[in-house]
Amino acid sequence: MSKRIIWDEPVEDGVYLNWDAEKYFRQETRGSSDWIKLFHKRHGWWWASKYNPDYVDPGGKGRTYGSALHALMLEGTRAYVSRFAVLPDKAAHPGLVETIDEMKEALSQELGADFLSGKSAWPKAKWLVACAENDITAWGNLLEYFELSRGNREPISAADDRMLTYMHQIAIDPERGDNASIRKLLVESEAHPSLAEVSIISTIDGIRRRWRIDKMMPGIDIDLKSLDEWKGRPLKFAVGDILARNGWDIQRADYHIGRSEAYRLIREGQLFGGSIEQRNYITEIALNEPTWDWLWIAYQKPALAGRAPVLMPIWDNSFTKDGHPGMLRQIGQNKLDKAIAFYKDAVAQFGLEQPWGLVEQLHYTEAQPGAEQFTVVLPHWINEDAPAEQDAYEQ
Repeated sequence: MSKRIIWDEPVEDGVYLNWDAEKYFRQETRGSSDWIKLFHKRHGWWWASKYNPDYVDPGGKGRTYGSALHALMLEGTRAYVSRFAVLPDKAAHPGLVETIDEMKEALSQELGADFLSGKSAWPKAKWLVACAENDITAWGNLLEYFELSRGNREPISAADDRMLTYMHQIAIDPERGDNASIRKLLVESEAHPSLAEVSIISTIDGIRRRWRIDKMMPGIDIDLKSLDEWKGRPLKFAVGDILARNGWDIQRADYHIGRSEAYRLIREGQLFGGSIEQRNYITEIALNEPTWDWLWIAYQKPALAGRAPVLMPIWDNSFTKDGHPGMLRQIGQNKLDKAIAFYKDAVAQFGLEQPWGLVEQLHYTEAQPGAEQFTVVLPHWINEDAPAEQDAYEQ
């Protein structure tokens, strides 16, 4: 297989403020998403990586929604409107016309002429011009004006904009009694310059690694996470399952290392970008906040199928009272160490430009003397008919 990856030239190790996300991800580095995949999928990591010439970037609407929510929640309204442009809303324009026949009919009524009989040689563009000249709202004209006015902002639908605005509103509304624990962390403040999407590049034990902290504050890192589709199970159980299944504990441990590296790099003068206020603020944090905790804000986006918006803050202490790592961070660190060790072994065996695969040791259906570890584990019900009860499979 041939390598078709184009990475950017490597930047020097450092902390980068207001760094474009695409540039960040074009650095040939390993981040928490890699370690999570390596722990759970092992050799399958290569197949889901950019080193696979058949790799396809999933991208899509979900990523746009997530990016928009990050901007609005963690940086505020100004950041959101500066990066995202709301597409025209068809429902907000009564009498909107879209097809050529609809435009003909509207023009016929407006001008008292018959544009419907016979065939027209006019292309759609001319009918759009005619609608604009006669104050008839046409979808094509709305889209053209939108494209001219949005600049380099990313488009987002009016429905998503309403969802995003509402989720932000319930998070910061001072009249609500249920958001006090996160409101003070999300409201915009001139006294605390925004440190959102703080990017860190550092080489550790020969591996170039990356971290992009959603929001760094004195004594805490904040990370926004999707709940996917929560189906009504008590949230404290559902979120615990999602946390474990999606490897948030590995990310948690990895990002503790990332902030530690950020502190070191800032002290060594490796701080780049950002405003003077941001640079002074993050330097003050690095010098005066020797410990910090972690906060996930788990969210579920609303849906017409009957899904309400959910925001759930989850706090994790970095250290116990005796100064040792908190339980979750330690669990994540153990998994992270295994993922990194596997990565090093696999790279040594395969490199990065050829596929990774596994040929297992010969296994037996019955234990063999001296080879007990190579015995296939059979389910307890194999000597019976396949059970019909769901519980049997769950066991």
